[in-house]
Amino acid sequence: MTEKVHIYDKEAKKISAYLINENISSDLVDLYAECLIKKLEITKITDSEKTLWSIALMHTLFLDSIDNALRFYNSYSPIRARIYIMACILECQPTYINYFLIEKKTILDLLKLFIEFILYPFKLALGFFLILIFHNNG
Repeated sequence: MTEKVHIYDKEAKKISAYLINENISSDLVDLYAECLIKKLEITKITDSEKTLWSIALMHTLFLDSIDNALRFYNSYSPIRARIYIMACILECQPTYINYFLIEKKTILDLLKLFIEFILYPFKLALGFFLILIFHNNG
């Protein structure tokens, strides 16, 4: 594609790691970049969110926490729009479809879900803290 793809490479891989805990192919990075370019007005990171987005891309824990907090703080955030775009791309790929289909759960899956349930308030608090500190309202 273009040089723009290289700009989106890190974020596409970071978001996919957050969503499915896997690295994606360069074809999917290209598709992600193409979608962002076509939908620039809803995915353009505002000046007030640039630092927050940089923090989110540092580690999937930060991305997870910020995404959870933005659900309540600003559900139409360009950050969330980018995560939705990647989720849609992954959901349509035969390789990753099993991450999005309901399957019969094992005891281990239920234990992981229980641990996520316990950790959720802490991730949410971290996300709100990061928004409070790094989201510039000006």
